Amino acid sequence: MTARYDVVIAGAGVVGAAMALALRDLGLKIVVVAPLPPAPASPPARAAPVRPIALAAPSWEMLTAQGLIEANTGTPIETIHISWRGRFGRTVLSAREHQLPSLGQVVDALQLEQHAFRSVAPFHMAGEVEHWTSNGDPLTLAIRNDAVSNTIETRLLVLADGGGLGPLETVHDYAQVAWFGTVRTTRPHANIAYERFTDEGPLALLPFGDRYAFVWATSSARATTMPSDDEAFCAALAGTFGERLGHFHDVSMRACIPLLLKRARATDTSGVIVIGNAAQTLHPVAGQGLNLGLRDVCQLAAAISSSSTDALGSAAFVAAFGKQRRIDRAATMRTTDLFARLFASSGSLVALVGSIGLASIDALPPARAFLARRMLLGARAIP
Repeated sequence: MTARYDVVIAGAGVVGAAMALALRDLGLKIVVVAPLPPAPASPPARAAPVRPIALAAPSWEMLTAQGLIEANTGTPIETIHISWRGRFGRTVLSAREHQLPSLGQVVDALQLEQHAFRSVAPFHMAGEVEHWTSNGDPLTLAIRNDAVSNTIETRLLVLADGGGLGPLETVHDYAQVAWFGTVRTTRPHANIAYERFTDEGPLALLPFGDRYAFVWATSSARATTMPSDDEAFCAALAGTFGERLGHFHDVSMRACIPLLLKRARATDTSGVIVIGNAAQTLHPVAGQGLNLGLRDVCQLAAAISSSSTDALGSAAFVAAFGKQRRIDRAATMRTTDLFARLFASSGSLVALVGSIGLASIDALPPARAFLARRMLLGARAIP
């Protein structure tokens, strides 16, 4: 007999795992479909570069409550300093000003993803969703694991963590790459994160243990000439950031990825909901990508818990969820896109407007409070 589930989650990354754990106590039959991770290399491969993720405070609290965050793995962000290289004006956000213990925590994405995969072992089915067919309730899914295929049925299919069938459509190519890794600075980080805008793209320095983790957006053209020598790379990084933190040294392995704004094409099938990176990939400016995906999880889990099992995956259920998430998704996508394009502009009028904007936000406590709430809560910060 074909196995039947209430909810199938495609993808065992952080968003997929958080979705599964959010549903585990609802009495539903759920399964997480994802490939097995590759076997460890022999001899062991050199450690991968740290890929920093800044989790907003609500995201951190959610993942901690679910057991997805291992003890003592995060470094708190107590202050965020936002500035534009070579321009006047800056904005400083402080956790203390908003009566919060921190504005967020910085973790290594790879470690978080590995822990997420282990956490869904009780729900895991090895394989990938090849395609689905629908003649009403339920959906019939084709699952392939290596050369073996089988079918399962479900009321609701949740595509998460890149678990979509077919590519996301590219909305915009920023002609940038993001370099990531860690580095030491002469002055300790004091739990201060920096978002430094430049004409090529933003540079984020995030407190990470006793080091800084960096996410440095440069032009794609510069990626081909970026020095491979550690000392020369540190000099280039320091030249972009400035002298505030002193000397940059002891840089880790680093890697880079292209920066594109993408979104999923709408499915025409009842019973299918797309969340997380399967729904959109954003520019890393302001670190909103994973936090947006976890807000998807919170809202979908709430919708499922308040719905009857028979209604899961219905056209009305899918449409209602899409309507609930539309504002937050659209606003976050547009905001990060605006920041990425605006602050990479060298036009004098744009520079003047951007500088005045940063200075005005810093001078107006309500504006600072709104910006902090927007970064933490998404569209819920909008009255």
